Order: sequence, then C-alpha cells, then structure tokens
Amino acid sequence: MVGPARHFDLFDTASIGREVLTIPRDSDDFGFFRPLLQYWDARRAGRIAPARGDIDPLDLPPALLPHVVLIEVRRDPLEFSYRLAGTAADTIHGQSLKGVRVLDLRPESFAKILNADLMRMAEDLTMQFVLHTFTNREGKTRRFRVLRLPLCDAAGRLEMVLVLADHGAIQR
Repeated sequence: MVGPARHFDLFDTASIGREVLTIPRDSDDFGFFRPLLQYWDARRAGRIAPARGDIDPLDLPPALLPHVVLIEVRRDPLEFSYRLAGTAADTIHGQSLKGVRVLDLRPESFAKILNADLMRMAEDLTMQFVLHTFTNREGKTRRFRVLRLPLCDAAGRLEMVLVLADHGAIQR
C-alpha cells in the first residue's frame, strides 16, 4: 500500500474517520511497520519504552525514512509539536512539519483527533496503530495507517512519539 506521497488537499476535507487497529505482528499486511516495531522493541530493553537517546532514525531501513516522524512532548501545558518529519509526511501536509504544533494542523478536526490520541499516550504509554480516512468534497478518499510508539524520559514520562505512516493511495 505504500507508494509515493502526493499532497492531498486536507483543507477541503469533507469527512475524517479514525479507527483503532490491532497490531497484527505476523501479518504480511503489517510488513511495512514490522522493522520499526522490531527496532523499537529491541531498544526498549525490557522497559515500557525506549528513551529518545536510544533511537537513531538513521538505523532504520532507508525506505522508511521519508515516512518517519518524531513528535516532541512539551509540558506545562502538555502539547505536542513536530521535531522531525520525513519528506512523505511533509508532502502529504503540503508544508514542512518541523516545529509545527499538532493543534495547528489542518483540518482542525484531524488536529483534535491526533491531539486526543497523543494525550492518551501521555497517560498510558501504549503504542497506537490507527487507520485514518479522509474524504474530500470531490469524493476522493485517502486512507493511511499510522504506528505511534512512545519514547520516555528517565522518569518514565512520555518525551517523544516515534511515528511511521503508510500514506496510502487516493481512491475515488
């Protein structure tokens, strides 16, 4: 399902859906995500999550790098912003995501869904595998799956979120 990212006019989105998926570790359909999950598992070394310092995106297969995103967690108040975004993520959003706050994304309904998911992760430190569906007013639909993995600080608090997105294809 992974192909080249193409900008999808999210500003003209008519509907947005989100579905929580189970992680089918052994499924062929999960193959795109498996290398990142295995890498993350190895780096956590028995902890609930690895630290940011345990992760080097350059250790990942080069084909994944355009689809990798790091989201930084800031506290007081709790908010999230993009620290690093691969070229596919930038292309889909039609802008460089580096430094952009999650709540400043468009469409606003997507930003709220993503922010709520990240708030939940800050509480439970559980990985997330979700399917997002965007349908614009012309009836074109994009579905993409996202694997979000927590990275924790020495105190065991969420410090960053390591993300891999399969940006999917546009369908009528």
